Amino acid sequence: MPKESPVLRSYKMTSDRGFAPNPYEGFLTLATCKPGIRKCHKIGHWLAGFTSKKLNGDEVGQEKLVYLAEIYEIFSMEEYYDKYPQKRTCPSADNIYEVQNGEWVLVNGDIHNKSNMRKDLSGENVLVASHYYYFGQEALNIQEVREKIKIPPGITYCGGLTTGEAADDFIKWVKNEAEKKFAQAGMLGVPHGEVVPGKPPKFSVSGGHFGGRSSSKGCS
Repeated sequence: MPKESPVLRSYKMTSDRGFAPNPYEGFLTLATCKPGIRKCHKIGHWLAGFTSKKLNGDEVGQEKLVYLAEIYEIFSMEEYYDKYPQKRTCPSADNIYEVQNGEWVLVNGDIHNKSNMRKDLSGENVLVASHYYYFGQEALNIQEVREKIKIPPGITYCGGLTTGEAADDFIKWVKNEAEKKFAQAGMLGVPHGEVVPGKPPKFSVSGGHFGGRSSSKGCS
């Protein structure tokens, strides 16, 4: 059976605090913000986040690659809370919603608060990658291959799709550049913005029940 052609979904990041995505503990996870992408993405597809004017001043056409990840697991948010406890206590922890007595509760309000719950929970899924390249502040200059991929000029619900040979060429190029510069995959740089320190394994429940308006605090 022929190998399935790669699918690459791209979007521009307006925030990078190690929260969305969270590259810590050996897994890159997208558990908050970007509800459309979390709904649209599929296991085995690649996800790429790029710089933007709001993030670091990069204009359209000058974007750099913040991260590239191959999604190998997708969980509901309730499943994620149980399966990845390390993501509750790591820096800029993104495992922040738990079902208590049949209601969603925000258990860590360090970056997102009640006003973000509706948007975060509307994404339904959490994307998980163990094979990823997170460059952060070391964002990779992609001008050599930028014409191969579709990067939306602004915010889009499901991001921009690149498939087939073009996606394959871009992914291979990124892997090669990461090997040359860092000789490894994983977390290769630190986030652009302020990172919230990790917590000890047990910490107090804070925040409130589902409700309120959405805001973009901490979102990319």
